[in-house]
This record gives sequence, structure tokens and C-alpha cells, in this order.
Amino acid sequence: MKKYVVLNFVVVFAVMLSACTSEMRNNLNELSSNSTEKVSNTKEQFLSETRDELNRLKVVLAEIENEAKKTSENLDDETQRKLIQIKEDRAKLERQVEILKTVSNDNWEMTKESFAESMDEFKAEFNKFVDGLKIG
Repeated sequence: MKKYVVLNFVVVFAVMLSACTSEMRNNLNELSSNSTEKVSNTKEQFLSETRDELNRLKVVLAEIENEAKKTSENLDDETQRKLIQIKEDRAKLERQVEILKTVSNDNWEMTKESFAESMDEFKAEFNKFVDGLKIG
């Protein structure tokens, strides 16, 4: 699976934002837990928990965009491009959740573990970005 690397996004966007809300930090703390540790025994539970995580991530991305709009400086083209990329990567994960619904029980465990690893990689890179911001 594609590895999600947003390190450049971290560096460029961190310069643009000097403060984020404590609510945003709380949302990120929820996301920082390891998906493989939270994996449930049933397919339905796993899919539900994963959708919830992706929805929380969507909220955090919206908060980042709102904070960027509040700053006096506009986002440069590169930062805007990287923000779009991370949103697209999250949307891809969301689409993959829909595909997971169709996986047979015989292939479920292997597929679930692979997806959880991809989700963890994405969240780790995203959290590196946020950790680089000065949180108020």
C-alpha cells in the first residue's frame, strides 16, 4: 500500500500557523493512539471505529484550514497543494474502508492488519506535522 509521507507538508505548514486551539490538540490526541491496538474482534466494529477515526481526522483538517484562514498571511501555493494532498490521502483511506466491507471473512484478518498499518502510517505523519506547530 502507498505510504503517506507528508514531512514536507509539516515543515512548510508549521511556518504558516503559530497557534492552534486546545480542542484541535484534544482531537489529535485521540488520533494518536495506535489503530492496531484498537482493532476490534468483529469486522463491523473495526469498520465503525475506523470511520469514526477518519471523521475525527476530517474535523482536525477543517480546524487547521480555519486556523490558516485566521492568520494574517495567505498560504503559499506549495502549502495549499500539500494540504489538498493530505485531504486526498484521507479520502482514499475513507474509500478503502468502503472496499473493506466487501472483503471475505477468509481474507479479513490479513486485510484488516494491512489497512490498520496504512492508517497508522498516515496518522503518524499527520501527527508529526501537528506536533511541529506551536499549540496554544
